[in-house]
Parts: sequence; C-alpha cells; structure tokens
Amino acid sequence: MSWSRVCVVGLTVALAAGAGGWAGASSDALQATLYRYLDRGSVSKNLWAGLLREPSASSKALAVQVLASSANPSSAPLLRELLNDLDPGVRRQALVAAGRIGAAADTLPAIGLKSSTPAVRRAAVWAGCHTGGEAVGPLLALLESERNTAVLETAVANLWRLEGVAW
Repeated sequence: MSWSRVCVVGLTVALAAGAGGWAGASSDALQATLYRYLDRGSVSKNLWAGLLREPSASSKALAVQVLASSANPSSAPLLRELLNDLDPGVRRQALVAAGRIGAAADTLPAIGLKSSTPAVRRAAVWAGCHTGGEAVGPLLALLESERNTAVLETAVANLWRLEGVAW
C-alpha cells in the first residue's frame, strides 16, 4: 500500500471518528473536521495529497476548498496537479485556492483560462486578478475572445485588482 493511501486511510478513520462516520456524515461535518485538522496543523502534505487523489469528485472539491483557506504557497504544485482533474468542480476549487495564494501561484490561472467549462474559466479569471504576474497576459487575451457573460462579468468585477496594468 502506498504512503499516500496509508495517509488517506488514516484520515478517513480520523474523520469517521470525528464526524460520526464517513459514509453517514454530511459534507458540512466532513468540512468542519478537515478545518479542525488544518487549524491544528496536523494535516501533512502527504495526507492532503492522498485525500486529493480519492475517486470522489465531491470529496476532492471539498478538500481543495479547505486547503484554499490556508493560502499556503507551498500547495501550488499540488494545485497545478489538480487542474488536470476530470471534474470541473475540483478544477474550479483549485483555481480559487490559487487566487488566495497570490503571486506564488500566478502561473495557474492561465491553465484554467483554457478550459471549455465556463465555471472553470470564471474561477481562472478571479484567480488571475488576484495573483497578477504571469496571469495578466493570458487574462487580457481571454477578454478579446470570451463570449460567456458570467466570465466577462467576473473579469469586469475584478480587473481593478491588477494595479498598474493598462487594461
């Protein structure tokens, strides 16, 4: 059994004990348990990596959402990996996490801007406006071709964050 799988099993047991059972627990209870572990600093990178490799897209998206709350720049490589996930909800949450991290994750929004899913592009626009740096060029290029109203509204609402950029 791989180390990441051992970590997932360990976290699953801990979550089940803390939330009254993994299968019967609500997503709110699981999220609260993940936040408690995060607040204690007792969730290692290996544990996060293992949890984020679980087959359940909703569990992965929830884990990324909790991970985003830490805004830890060292999680940028893991977020880059998650941008290849098949589930758009996971990719969207990874981009929100990148935006919260800021400049250390400024290459990640460009990946999301290429998505065929509007919700992912919208999160990429938000993240790009929050990270700046490498995200600015692809973000401005997207504005020339984007036709989805929600994506354009997100851009208009957040472009002011790009200080010093003539857009």
